[in-house]
Parts: sequence; C-alpha cells; structure tokens
Amino acid sequence: MKKEFEQIAIIGLGKFGMTVAKQLSNYNCDVLAIDNDEKLVEEAVPFVTKAIQINAMEADALDACGIRGFDVAIIGIGDNIESSLMVALTLKDMKIPKIIAKARDEKHAKL
Repeated sequence: MKKEFEQIAIIGLGKFGMTVAKQLSNYNCDVLAIDNDEKLVEEAVPFVTKAIQINAMEADALDACGIRGFDVAIIGIGDNIESSLMVALTLKDMKIPKIIAKARDEKHAKL
C-alpha cells in the first residue's frame, strides 16, 4: 500500500513540533526536523530521518536543506507569528503541496 505522504518536514521543534516528530517515527516516512536551537535538533535525532539546525526564516537555508521536494511541511512555530508567516510564504513559493501550521489564535489561523 502506498503511503499518503512520504516526505514530511517539521519546522520548529518546540512541544508541538517535537510531539509530531515522535509520532511520525511510528510511520514509514522520511521526516526532516528543522530548528534553530541545536539542543532541540539533537533531541529529535533519534526520531527522525534527518535533523538540522538552520534559521528557517532564511529561504536559501531552507532550500539548501532539500525541502523543496517534500510532500508536506508542518510549521510548529506558534509564538512568533512573523516567523511562522514568513516560513509559510517561503514554503508556498517553493510549491510544497501541503503546508500545515500551528496557530496561536484565530487571526493567526486565518492568515
């Protein structure tokens, strides 16, 4: 049976992102975990295919990590709305087919 999603990127490894990374480890898919905090990246290593430390606000850094071909991107950045929106816009420009974003409130969710 074909998997619905084969490559999933998680951007932001706070409580939400780390929980998603751990849950996805139970499925047969490639998971790329991204955060700018080295400790969080190291914590995710046992659960994901690849974990990298970059500033996801930098489009070139996101592109260099190979995210462009992923099926799904999950944005776990909830506290910094500007970062969340900028990353979402970058992913949209990269034509990621499905983008899921954690929202802090209703207005954030609308955006």
